[in-house]
Amino acid sequence: MQRLFRRVRKLLSHPGFQAAPLATLWHALTWVFWVSLKHAPVIRLSAGGGRLRLPADYRYTSISCYLLRDWAETELHYLDRLVGPGDVVFDVGANIGIYTLQAAPLVGSGGLVVAIEPGQLSAGRLAANIALNPGFSQVRLVRKAASDHIGRAVFYHVPLGDDPQTYSLLNDGSNAETEEVELTTIDQLMAELAPGRLDVLKIDVEGAEALVIAGASDTIARHRPIILFEVNADLQKQRGDDTASAFHAIAAFGYQFFIRQADGRLSPRESVPEEWGNLTAVHPQGRQPRR
Repeated sequence: MQRLFRRVRKLLSHPGFQAAPLATLWHALTWVFWVSLKHAPVIRLSAGGGRLRLPADYRYTSISCYLLRDWAETELHYLDRLVGPGDVVFDVGANIGIYTLQAAPLVGSGGLVVAIEPGQLSAGRLAANIALNPGFSQVRLVRKAASDHIGRAVFYHVPLGDDPQTYSLLNDGSNAETEEVELTTIDQLMAELAPGRLDVLKIDVEGAEALVIAGASDTIARHRPIILFEVNADLQKQRGDDTASAFHAIAAFGYQFFIRQADGRLSPRESVPEEWGNLTAVHPQGRQPRR
């Protein structure tokens, strides 16, 4: 019961709920209805975003996106301040396509969104969601894991939250299910796809962000994209890993760091915060956000 109360308090204090309380409550009621019918609804996270189908379950990704839509993450709500027409965006750890399908209309037909997702379940759902938007020819799906080298690796179905969004190249020590996935690097994909530029690099790979950065060193040094990345993944904490590893790897390129506030402002950060979330890294001589 206490856990339920904590979740309710967290929802009531969430900026997405405060921005649209009645709509959020209605979403909560209808979500229970859809799950009871085992029907996966198709929604848009925002008025201009792409269509995606959410699995009818009580996992974090499904619930947060259905109830809060693009407020599921503050950075998702303000994605238009990072992404614009003609941009090239790499979505590393795309899962079912939340950022991919939000970014696709923003870059337009003249841009490119590369959705990188290795997991069989998530990549299958991602492919289906991309297919729901036949006009999004600017989206490319890469069914591989971005890392620091090319090859193959074990992809762990980490049981945390019973949600495919927590699957990782890192092992949490549990007897989790696994699958084998193909590895690539951002540098290799840039060479293969030859987009000529990279404007935004989004990374959410459950603690393996530093590996992605290592495999993107040439790309980052050359193009200096805005980098949106997750910090303090629960998996890293469980393993006792350095939760600031990606932060330090990006800082070595001369980047500055910011946290997106609920009102859209970017507040400077000189260290990794204690809580889970995302940081936005901006190079002084690179692509600049629309603040």
